[in-house]
Amino acid sequence: MPTVPPKSFEHNPIFTVSAFLGLFPFEKGPTFGLDKLLFVYSFVFAAAVTLIGGLSMLDDLTPLLTESYNQAIILAYIGGLILVFPCSLTCAFLKRDVLQQTFRALKEIQSTFEKIRLSKFNKLTHLLPLFDISVPLLCTLLTYVTNSNIPGTAYGTFNGLTLMGMALICGQLSFLVDLIGDIFDAGIDFLNEMKLSLIIKRHSKRISELVKATNKLGSASCSLNEVYSDQILVMMSLCFCGFSIHLYYISMLASLPDGFKFDLLLPQVYSVLFYCYVSWRVNQSSAETSGKNKLRLHISMKREVVFTACGFFNLDYTLVHSMIASATTYLVILIQFGKPETVDQQPPASTAMTNFTTSQLYL
Repeated sequence: MPTVPPKSFEHNPIFTVSAFLGLFPFEKGPTFGLDKLLFVYSFVFAAAVTLIGGLSMLDDLTPLLTESYNQAIILAYIGGLILVFPCSLTCAFLKRDVLQQTFRALKEIQSTFEKIRLSKFNKLTHLLPLFDISVPLLCTLLTYVTNSNIPGTAYGTFNGLTLMGMALICGQLSFLVDLIGDIFDAGIDFLNEMKLSLIIKRHSKRISELVKATNKLGSASCSLNEVYSDQILVMMSLCFCGFSIHLYYISMLASLPDGFKFDLLLPQVYSVLFYCYVSWRVNQSSAETSGKNKLRLHISMKREVVFTACGFFNLDYTLVHSMIASATTYLVILIQFGKPETVDQQPPASTAMTNFTTSQLYL
């Protein structure tokens, strides 16, 4: 017996929290009408988060930029963190027409499948959005609980909201891609059950509706990729920079005494785990849906459904492998440049320890 899925759009926590944080400026989730007042709220919220992030980081950036090899990657990372909210809101506004058409098409397809009683959806699709909300909150909480020197409230708020925003943006795309895969699987399972001509004739109307819905599936996938490609490109670039930076500081902490190293090591580890989760989340759905043999065999539109980030790279596990390889390469380079030069007079140990402590940016 097919199971009726929950209302995927209206009651999905991804879109509700995203709208509250100004990352999804719709009236009641994706209801296809851009409310002016809520968009003003979204714009003000994003501007406030950006301003707080910029001001709270001015003092923290100074010690980190004393070494020239640190400047490029840290500035790119900080700039990406500050621009997450305004970039996401701008992309949603500029592509609102395509976004509304995409959601309308997906909702029509889902309604068609429910009308012909093909509603066998994966429950995991509706559970993963809860992780997109809880994981950044948990990582932020653990980061500040384990820190011996608690950063300011303004920076902590900005950092937590930014991590939440990154997870929500990637979660939006992943949920919709999972939904496309579930819709397609339901249709293919229905067709596989029809092996006799008499059964096919009996369900000719349902098959006709299924064909129409399936024809819209490829177009909806391409439109979905167009809407989120810019934001995903920013997210993946930010994940690469953050992954490299935090691994670099983990390697630097190896030279400190064990008791002092442990307090600084845990926040960096939690940050690395968060970026690993975001990278896995955005690639898991795209790789699974794009690589389905059923999708390639049964969709007769003579085009592949491939999710990319503005055409720079495909959203699949090859991206994760490339990020790990590139991060390892840059990490080795940074460690080599970061080795202290041999001098005749070494500074006192207490002074060196104090300078290193003040140079830690709680990213």
